[in-house]
Amino acid sequence: MTAGLLLGPLEHYLDHIAPLCALRGMPLLVTDHEVERLSIAFYPDIETRCLTPDQIVSAFDTLYVCTPRLLFEQDFFIPQKLLGKTLKTIWVPHGNSDKGYASHHMEALKDEKATLVYGDRMIDFLKLKDVFSHLKVEHVGNYRYAYWEKHRAFYASLLPSLPGRKVLYAPTWNDAEKSSSYFDLLPHLTYHPDFSIILRPHPNLPLPEEPLPPNIYLCTHFPPVYPWIDLCDIYLGDMSSIGYDFLKTQKPMFFLNQNRRTHLPLFRCGTVINPSDYPRIYDILSAADNQPFYSIQRETYEHTFTCKAL
Repeated sequence: MTAGLLLGPLEHYLDHIAPLCALRGMPLLVTDHEVERLSIAFYPDIETRCLTPDQIVSAFDTLYVCTPRLLFEQDFFIPQKLLGKTLKTIWVPHGNSDKGYASHHMEALKDEKATLVYGDRMIDFLKLKDVFSHLKVEHVGNYRYAYWEKHRAFYASLLPSLPGRKVLYAPTWNDAEKSSSYFDLLPHLTYHPDFSIILRPHPNLPLPEEPLPPNIYLCTHFPPVYPWIDLCDIYLGDMSSIGYDFLKTQKPMFFLNQNRRTHLPLFRCGTVINPSDYPRIYDILSAADNQPFYSIQRETYEHTFTCKAL
């Protein structure tokens, strides 16, 4: 039997594995009860089951997972040995950001045998990291958008009504590449009557300790991202993979350039804001004009989610 698997409390992986389970008609297996609750609440059309590794090894043969094989084996090595059974795993990407060029987390895929890819851009990256040649690769495109489109009315009913121009601010976390804008920009997100800021911090970022201005809506424990993308008028981010998801809308995009990485594909799709200009953030957002970026947004989206290389 085949299923999707989400190990541990990594609820932000739900939006990558749950839609895949729905579209392929397979159950989602989880090992954390809070993740089980969120899956049932936000993806009610799939079967979610909270099981132990022993139960999973006993009942299933093939698993789609967002964690690399090395981490999978930490929980499943002993159950597989005891039951004399080796499960097949297929790696599922959990985003498509520009992170990883200066770090080595993608090299962990050297232990995989099969993977899904969004499109040619991900294939190029796997080749650059020298982990592509041994992989069995399947192109899946933007299946998360397709899933959201099918359930658009359901997700719209879960969103709040917010005034003014709505901005999705999705900062990444401060990993070894130090690319998060969160700590530098947050003090400048003061109250502004014409904007509603949906703050969707990466789960590895700490939540604000001080009360936020009334125009800032903190979005946590809400795994699906496309409902927010559809709601918002403007994207504001740094190195989060949500930027590539947002390209589909062809709405204005602004990039907070912590490390002067203007050469990256996504940063060419909108207006780059340097840290020295963070105090003027609302003035810059007020002047949003996306027309100069339509063509490059479309080209970047196609390279990200379509596939000619296979």
